[in-house]
Amino acid sequence: MANKYDVKALREKVMASDDIKYDEVYVKEWDATLPVKTLSAGEMKQVMKYKEDETRMMMLAVVYGCKTEEGEAVFTEKDVAKFEAEKSFGALMRIGEKIFDISGFDGKAENEAKN
Repeated sequence: MANKYDVKALREKVMASDDIKYDEVYVKEWDATLPVKTLSAGEMKQVMKYKEDETRMMMLAVVYGCKTEEGEAVFTEKDVAKFEAEKSFGALMRIGEKIFDISGFDGKAENEAKN
């Protein structure tokens, strides 16, 4: 019986695909439209290290997820201290939620697993 799947071809197809999605989010507090993107698996791993600290987790999602299609980052990890000291949590939360949403992360699944 022949193999049902050509795993080599499937692997090549997956590795060659561009599955990072781009969008934007308007932040009324800043009167600015920011580019946002899907977090890669590695970026999500960095962000989720702080799942017990939702504020820091959202700030890191903003740092990693606010990038243009050309790869230009709006923020760096050095901006986290300024976010903490001077920026609206609500604004950061909305941007982070948009990034998690387009990244396919549904916090409800994690919350249900805890209960």
